[in-house]
Amino acid sequence: MMSNNQLQQFFESLENTQATFIQLNEEENLLKEKIQAIQEVFSKTIKADHQLNKESLFAIKMNEVKTSLEDAFKKWEHKINESLPMKALSESYKDRIIFLVFGKVNAGKSSFINNVVETYQRLFPDETVSRFYLDKAGEKQPFTEEKFAEGMTETTAQMQGVELGKHFVLLDSPGLHSVTEENGHLTQTFLDSADAVLWLTSSDSPGQVQELEELKSQLVKGKPLFPVITRSDDKEEDWDDETNTLVEQFVDKTDENRRLQEQNVYDRLREKISEDDMKQPVSISVFTYKQHQNLERSGLNRLFTQLGELIAQACEYKGKKAQAQLDNFIQDNVVAFFKDQQKNDLMTLIRELKQEIVASTARLAENQKMIANTIYLDIDSQIFSIVNRHKDSANKVAIIDEISQILQKILTEELAKRTAKLGATFKEITASLQADHIDDFEAEFVTYSQVKGSVGKSIATSGGAAAGAAGGAFFGSALGPIGTIAGGALGGLIGGILGSKGGDYLVETETVKERTGFSTDKLEKSIRRELRSIVDSLVDKTIKETCSQLKPVETICSNIEEEANRILTHYQR
Repeated sequence: MMSNNQLQQFFESLENTQATFIQLNEEENLLKEKIQAIQEVFSKTIKADHQLNKESLFAIKMNEVKTSLEDAFKKWEHKINESLPMKALSESYKDRIIFLVFGKVNAGKSSFINNVVETYQRLFPDETVSRFYLDKAGEKQPFTEEKFAEGMTETTAQMQGVELGKHFVLLDSPGLHSVTEENGHLTQTFLDSADAVLWLTSSDSPGQVQELEELKSQLVKGKPLFPVITRSDDKEEDWDDETNTLVEQFVDKTDENRRLQEQNVYDRLREKISEDDMKQPVSISVFTYKQHQNLERSGLNRLFTQLGELIAQACEYKGKKAQAQLDNFIQDNVVAFFKDQQKNDLMTLIRELKQEIVASTARLAENQKMIANTIYLDIDSQIFSIVNRHKDSANKVAIIDEISQILQKILTEELAKRTAKLGATFKEITASLQADHIDDFEAEFVTYSQVKGSVGKSIATSGGAAAGAAGGAFFGSALGPIGTIAGGALGGLIGGILGSKGGDYLVETETVKERTGFSTDKLEKSIRRELRSIVDSLVDKTIKETCSQLKPVETICSNIEEEANRILTHYQR
């Protein structure tokens, strides 16, 4: 049996812990600074400039990402403010060991604390014992009752506790899975203020699944934890013949029954939590102790032996509690947010948005030649009719102006339409043909010779014919009437020949070059060459500008992914 001297040694060990406490005053602002640093990284990322149209699909999705992160920031800020009472409690008890009595509603927490207080007062009658509760602002208020209420219903509706001497505090919580959401939340809020947790679970149904899940979250945080199976007794009913009444009495559970329950709880804990220093549960019965004042029989001797070991762990934890609180906050809020979002909406949205932008810019690059050809051919189809309209006047300026207007219109409409689909802001372009790059019309000529003085030639030709005819007639008269006729004909022929030759020697000829119209071949070729160059250049420029507007959004998505993964890698346990 454990003696009162041994019990006294346990409480006195608390008085020797002060030297191990590390002051936490400079650590309290660390959480806000760390969260603000995380927020600043994401804030700079989501505020990065992009020129996408606010009504575009990409811009709408980017705004959803921004809103989701900003909502998370607000929740983190709310959680920080919500945890201030817990931090204030940690600061006010920075030179004390805080044990939080933790468990389901009706696990016997208040009864357990009342019993510990009574034992302490009996051993140290001169030491101060102060009960308190925490109001809604987290401020300590004196608890005027001598004991905390006990019962089978939920009796604790606030955080309450008791200071034992100078270096020990027991916190009593409303209970996990409280009948009111506010009370259950209150318990969770103050878990981080504790240096160690006593998990009380009733022997009626010890170690239920919900409790094990809660324990897992606490042990993962590195907080010392000790499982205690309470109410390790049975109620028996018997008929009292003398009083003619039904008498109820509590009897201890057998040692075998307790051992089996302890092993069962331990085994199921190990399934959930693979901690090497997991403590074996201890079964206790406060009712047995009150009735028989027997530490051994009630199991309290084993309990206080284990608590002595727990104090050393709690002292070690307390020295790094501020950092642990910071890590726990980041783990429970920041890491949990990004871990959940990896499976759910935000990170999926970011991945999809990034993939769509990469695919869209790739398609633009792949389709650049096709886009340029479409625009070029649309304008080219109108060149022939425009040139012919001004061909007779050879008005090159009018042709350039008309084609330039069409070029400006088609380029603007087609490129604006394609950039609008991606949400990019279309920058106005100026497109016109340069006159000095366009060849001029070429005149077309025919060349031929013509005789100068054509009248003299005609006279010479006529005179020769007449003279020839007269000579022929004379020659023919010597031959008679027939000879006269034949001689006249022969003389005319000879005279004509002579007259013709004589005319050639009498007139001049000249070469005449006459314009028959204009050729447009070189003009059209130069127009098409210049048009091709302008279209290719402006399509390339617009696509590059569009991609440059999409790139910041892709970069934002990548940066969010990288920072989220960095946080998960750095902080995730």
